[in-house]
Amino acid sequence: MSGKSLEFKIVFSLKAIKQLKHLERDVQARIKKAIESNLQAFPPRGNILKLEGYRGRYRLRVGDWRVTFPVPI
Repeated sequence: MSGKSLEFKIVFSLKAIKQLKHLERDVQARIKKAIESNLQAFPPRGNILKLEGYRGRYRLRVGDWRVTFPVPI
């Protein structure tokens, strides 16, 4: 790879959309900002750990919340 980062399209599941709608607006904004700034390029940045027991699945910590996502293998 010649120093270029890959960009990904972020797609929210219906369950994630429903859960986000039930949160306070400031929490929604903080989670969306963290997702946009940390997960749109590969490799992802931020407080990210691989989930044990899940192949190719990671989590991004945003305050008290966790955003889980797959990473293409």
